[in-house]
Amino acid sequence: MRSQWECFLQNQGSWHGSFTTFSPKGQQLKDIPSVLTIEGLDDNRKIRLTLRYLPPEQAIFNRVLEYTHLDRYLMFFDTGAFSQGALQWTPYGEFGAEFGLIEGNGRLRMVQLYNRESQLKQLTLIREKLAGTDTPERPALTLEQLLGEWCGEAVTLYSDLRS
Repeated sequence: MRSQWECFLQNQGSWHGSFTTFSPKGQQLKDIPSVLTIEGLDDNRKIRLTLRYLPPEQAIFNRVLEYTHLDRYLMFFDTGAFSQGALQWTPYGEFGAEFGLIEGNGRLRMVQLYNRESQLKQLTLIREKLAGTDTPERPALTLEQLLGEWCGEAVTLYSDLRS
């Protein structure tokens, strides 16, 4: 099993995509193009994450984060997929979680935000592809394509890293 840090490093690269925000009823509110660059520094002992929001007809906004260790609220799977968010839901406070999947040259992330009344506030879907690749955008699925029996695999990660 890879270390959490090694799993994080699988996300390195320049990811081009967009942040598409939806209301709790599924109405698209906004779509902001973005470039997320994840790079290893100091022989991969440090990771720099640079997020560039590229809103049309507005100023570009950059957010830079650097990691030398990972906190318990951010957990990576062997594939590079991840989950992050508070370890418990607090009453009367806002709450959010992000789930990220990675496959080949594409990533799909979803952020769920809840308001102080514990009601869904918004969903943000982040579709990304690795720069310099020819990863096509998948067409939207129909209800008929989603109906049926699904199977998968459950994997549990613990914040104390026990097995």
